[in-house]
Amino acid sequence: MNNGRKISLKYVLALIFAAIFFSITLHSSANHIRPSFFCKTLTVLPDTTVKPVTKNVRDTIPADSSVIRAGILDTAVKGSDTLKYKISKDSLDGPIEYSASDSVVLNVPGKTVTLYNKANTKYKDLVMDAYKIELDQEKQVVTATFSLDTAKQMVGKPKMKQADNTMESDEIVYDLKTRKGITRNTYTQSGEMYILGEKMKKVEEGVYYAYRGRFTTCNLDTPHFAFRANKLKLINKKMAISGPIHPEFEGVPIPIYLPFGLFPITDGRHSGMLPPAFANSPQFGLGLTGLGYYKVISDNFDATIRGDLYSYGGWSFYLTPEYRVRYRYSGRLNLTLQKSRILNNSGNQEYIDTKTWSLNWAHTVDNKAHPGQNFSANVNLMSVKFNQFVYNNPTV
Repeated sequence: MNNGRKISLKYVLALIFAAIFFSITLHSSANHIRPSFFCKTLTVLPDTTVKPVTKNVRDTIPADSSVIRAGILDTAVKGSDTLKYKISKDSLDGPIEYSASDSVVLNVPGKTVTLYNKANTKYKDLVMDAYKIELDQEKQVVTATFSLDTAKQMVGKPKMKQADNTMESDEIVYDLKTRKGITRNTYTQSGEMYILGEKMKKVEEGVYYAYRGRFTTCNLDTPHFAFRANKLKLINKKMAISGPIHPEFEGVPIPIYLPFGLFPITDGRHSGMLPPAFANSPQFGLGLTGLGYYKVISDNFDATIRGDLYSYGGWSFYLTPEYRVRYRYSGRLNLTLQKSRILNNSGNQEYIDTKTWSLNWAHTVDNKAHPGQNFSANVNLMSVKFNQFVYNNPTV
């Protein structure tokens, strides 16, 4: 009897294991060997072909030599900066430059900087000079003060300049953050007007309020004339507005009050009141001279009206129109009417009354209108005794 060969179980298991092993490693490759596929990968993997950039697609990165390399356009995505940091509450929006000829004291716990002797600080359009300047970093406040020398005289009086406005004070306290400040005994100029205020406060750019102010067009330390007001508002190079005001001459107040004052201080030619001057004569009496009004009629024509008043009853009236055309001609007309009432020294009568008049016209042709030629005309007409009864005539 012939029996078939028996198959051992261990051979069957080895055969199954080999089949599984080869089926798993069929698509595997050795280390560092890149496989070459020609069928599936062409249809399964995404298309990596570089497409040309069309005109309606904007490139957010400049196409320079550092971006385009080997004909391939860099398509790096611009990411936003996620770096976040906290800003200190006492930090300023601009640097501060400071200097001093004596010393600079830094108080780190108190967060203050103090400058002594010829101190100077610059912050944006603000320039401040004084003997002593203290900066409080936490409050963002600058305080400038003066000092006294051995003769009790002021040294290093604070001065502040911002934009086109300059002021000089005994003390300046300025907030760098709000750009507001308070000054004491402040002297400033706006246009042709000089203003002195016991206290002055800056509320906006070019807008100031003054308490117990004095304003005048006389540039002397003790002006010949001025107007006094308890409340004053100044809009730099535009106008000054005040409450009740009264004039003063040579420091002497005049008991004449006005309910309010409005004074334009714009640059250039503009119409407005002309301030008077105080006069004293033993023959004419006390008087106000030069009180009048200036009127701008056009670019080539203006006129001035003035008057004089005296306590003995005399008066004078002046009308002065002027005309001018640049590079062509110019002229001026003077009309004067006066009533003189002077004290009589002879004793026959108490006063001498006289009415006189004067007319003067002057015309000049500019040399540029007719090179090599000159022309001028002058006409004078007046009363016989006109010059005899003029206040400033030394023969009176």
